[in-house]
Amino acid sequence: MASSRPKRCSTNTNGQLQAGLLSFFSKPPSLPPPPPPSAASAINAQMKELAKHSTIAGHVRNIIAKFRISPERAKLILSAMGTAIHWEELFFFYFMGWLFVPLVLEVPNNFIRSRYFPNARPFKRSYTRLFGDFLAQASRIGFVVYIVDILKIVLQALGFKFAQLQKSPHIVARSLITLWVANRISALKRYILAMQTRNDPGDLMGSAELVDRLIDAIVYGICSFVLIDNLQADFGAAAKGFAALGGVGTIVLSLASQGLVSQVFYGLFLASSNKIRKGDVIRFGDGKIAGLIAHMGWTDTLVRSSDGVMVSVPNKVLADQSISNLSRIQISCVKQELRFKYGDGDKIPKVMDDIKDEIRKACPQLIEDGSRPFRAFWTSYGTTGLEATVEAHFRVKLLGDPFWENRQNMLIAINRAVKKNRVELVHLLDEEFFQAFQTKTK
Repeated sequence: MASSRPKRCSTNTNGQLQAGLLSFFSKPPSLPPPPPPSAASAINAQMKELAKHSTIAGHVRNIIAKFRISPERAKLILSAMGTAIHWEELFFFYFMGWLFVPLVLEVPNNFIRSRYFPNARPFKRSYTRLFGDFLAQASRIGFVVYIVDILKIVLQALGFKFAQLQKSPHIVARSLITLWVANRISALKRYILAMQTRNDPGDLMGSAELVDRLIDAIVYGICSFVLIDNLQADFGAAAKGFAALGGVGTIVLSLASQGLVSQVFYGLFLASSNKIRKGDVIRFGDGKIAGLIAHMGWTDTLVRSSDGVMVSVPNKVLADQSISNLSRIQISCVKQELRFKYGDGDKIPKVMDDIKDEIRKACPQLIEDGSRPFRAFWTSYGTTGLEATVEAHFRVKLLGDPFWENRQNMLIAINRAVKKNRVELVHLLDEEFFQAFQTKTK
């Protein structure tokens, strides 16, 4: 009985040992708790979070990385473009937009008109050309929208994803069509005004020009509101946020554009007053500016001087100035000063009568009905001779070659009368020499 107790004790001890070993190896050793985060790691985490909300920092590299295209990715992009794009459609829009009118319409029409209908209206002013232009402009809009479709496919394949990318072709199409309709309405309005006033559509004058500008302002104002409404509908909150800045923007623009509004007002005033128009030759009251009006705009007017220099004159300055419109002067005046020798004093009355007779013969446009003066008189004693004045008016415009030809004929007539009476004129050089001598003696 004494020997059985040790065996029972040994068995229990071995079992406990095996159970302890199993529990030791089956449970993972307990690790010490992690140390608290340091201040540097906390700052790094905060900076990374701030970088996610930055405007440019950290985003440029991501955008550039999207344009690094591997050969496999390039094949995928080309495959997507080949599936979505039909090149014959693109060529059709290009042909109709830029080649249809000159090749299909203009060349055959010019040939037929020149050979069979020489007296017909030129092709550029025909209804066929008008229809062709409408078709070409619509095709150009389609071509541009097709290009935007291609760019959208490429950007999507490159990984660009933003809400308005999918709508971009529709936005461009609506905007272009709106602008095109406004432009066509403006062109049709100019054509109607030109027909009513019998003017060229590109050179409306007076009240017609004023009506043209006012209707343009209304048409393009409505066009702007339609574009803004479409953009707000397409861009949603982004456009509304932009529109929210309109209050401040309106105040700034109203303060900055006071001068602009004033110039536009004076431009409308000039257009309605018929004071001047494009193509007129004007001279300012102060004599500083003179020339031909090359263009009349909303805010300023371009004047081309005799030496070809273009001068931009604000409409306000033009409206406040006293202006001589030389183009509208139908009657011209030629005035000539003559100097005779003192010894020819007895002959001067006869010379003056002969000068008037010769001018009548040489200048058929001479005015002698009493509405304008026609004078030839001995006027005074000069320092070097007897002074006389010849003044005549003609129904000849002040500008152009006819005026200079008429003036030349008058001078020839004066010379003929002087030679006929065998008198001599005092040269201007003698007058200048005498004045210089008097200055030195003083």
